[in-house]
Amino acid sequence: MTEMNINDAVAHPLAKYRNHLEFNGYQVEEEEEDLLLCRHPRKANMMLKNIPDRGVLIIIPYDCEPDVDKIELLKYAN
Repeated sequence: MTEMNINDAVAHPLAKYRNHLEFNGYQVEEEEEDLLLCRHPRKANMMLKNIPDRGVLIIIPYDCEPDVDKIELLKYAN
């Protein structure tokens, strides 16, 4: 019989993401059961949402002027 790690089987879907982000200096708040709000004083803030049976959606909001050059914005984001 194979050995199963109980922690992996029952852990919150976003637990590993939360641990990783906190290790990297993010302040992480659980807004809803499947939504994490992650803030950092020098890095981009982000939201992580668990999508059951699909994966994790990572959202990084950017604030910009309405007439911003979209190509330059995409270069900055990437």
